[in-house]
Amino acid sequence: MSTIIAQADDYAKHNASDTRQAWIDGYNAGMKKRSGKKELDLSFVQEDYMDVMDAWINYKKERKQAYTQRGIEVCFHKLYEMSNGDPQLAAQIVGQSMANNWAGLFELKNGYGFSNKQSRDAGNHPNIFDVANKILQKNQ
Repeated sequence: MSTIIAQADDYAKHNASDTRQAWIDGYNAGMKKRSGKKELDLSFVQEDYMDVMDAWINYKKERKQAYTQRGIEVCFHKLYEMSNGDPQLAAQIVGQSMANNWAGLFELKNGYGFSNKQSRDAGNHPNIFDVANKILQKNQ
């Protein structure tokens, strides 16, 4: 089987000389359309979040999971909200999800198994009885 360039050269021999590149361009356009992969527009991502979002998108690609444009925008806004606008906290959230092989982003968990939001809601101190109960359940 001949290559696309050889096919284009053969076609160009029998037709006008400018058709060679048009034939190749048309072939490439068809192959690109067939693959269906589009580049995501990340222009809405703040500069200090770009590395974190790149890391998350690459992680999702490795898991063979892709985002739509709308999906990545919602993901960023969720991450921004969870991190309270702090890119370092966002990096920790993404790192936690990657380390645990999670498919999504979740608030950071503290050492007691509670999310930071749950700890904040409890006055930054988890209830000692809840912690003891959780430890006992783990050890049973």
